[in-house]
Amino acid sequence: MPFKSRKQKLSQRNLVYGLCGIAALLVGIALITTNGAGTSQHNATGVISFNLGSLINTILNLTNLTRNSPTGPPGESFIRIRPLDNQGCSGCNGNAVWSLPNYYAENVLSLISYMKPNVLERYTSGPLNATMLVPTVPGDPVMNVAQFLNASVDACNCYLIPRINMSIGVANVLIQAKALRQFPVKTKMKYLSLDWWGAFARNNSAANVTTLFTQLYGQGWKGIGINGCGGEIANALTYPSFVDVCVTTSDWQPNQQQLKIAQSESNIKKIILYIDFPSEMQKFSELNTDQEANVMSNLASLQSADTYKLDYNLLQVLTFNSVLNGTIWDTSQRFTSANGIWHGESLTQVFKGLEKQYNS
Repeated sequence: MPFKSRKQKLSQRNLVYGLCGIAALLVGIALITTNGAGTSQHNATGVISFNLGSLINTILNLTNLTRNSPTGPPGESFIRIRPLDNQGCSGCNGNAVWSLPNYYAENVLSLISYMKPNVLERYTSGPLNATMLVPTVPGDPVMNVAQFLNASVDACNCYLIPRINMSIGVANVLIQAKALRQFPVKTKMKYLSLDWWGAFARNNSAANVTTLFTQLYGQGWKGIGINGCGGEIANALTYPSFVDVCVTTSDWQPNQQQLKIAQSESNIKKIILYIDFPSEMQKFSELNTDQEANVMSNLASLQSADTYKLDYNLLQVLTFNSVLNGTIWDTSQRFTSANGIWHGESLTQVFKGLEKQYNS
């Protein structure tokens, strides 16, 4: 799929606006020439076949995105934990399952309550089974997925953004997205994040991209994001309202190419920066804890309304053999050196300080 310049995309948008104007003019003509039944009258040159209702529906579809302009996810503070995931799980019927081995729901809720973010970004991945039980501390009340997600947003008075993998195809994406919009969580899901965007964009036409976003926004999503780490940000044709960009592991700085492209897209209302998974997080985990704290401190200090908001990774599965078996990188268990500049704080404490300084 060829890269479209900003000028080309603006021309495409102007063409749509022009077509809307022409369509509106035709409606006016039709109203004058019809007998009220929605079909035009005979004239000297023959019969003009004209369905007014169909034309009006077309106009509404063309102008829907203009009237309901998508927004970026509100909030200053973003954290990333993914306790429910459907990747790498055979026998799960495609549903997300608990993805943090040897961790309980209470462990996750405690981290969220401590950090108090505005957004749980990509908190889930894949279809959700509301009645499936999640692991809880022995002796504590049992908790299902719906109860856990409600407890999660209660813990921070925030909202969550779910993730969908684009490799499943447009039809399945639409099915999953509709189910997520209807999921019984008290703070309804209004923002959706699409992963594996680069591969999808390279293998699909502009018409397929348009169909995808038009139908997703038609489901009621207020904003849709894409993962720009794989490139092809511009091939989203001005539809996404936010984008994830990545950190380069050679210097632990924001990927300037991805950032520049995202900043050039006027439709992008928010840019979220994070350390990608799996290889980038694996390399990050090989740094010592003081270095990890220094990297995140630098990335936090570079934030602004015109650049990005940093997504603080708190728990991350590193060895991803399956969602039920993996090694966890846990900020609450990684401590900086006692005589260093971070005074022996855990990475969770360091990140909380950075969040308070740069994201409040």
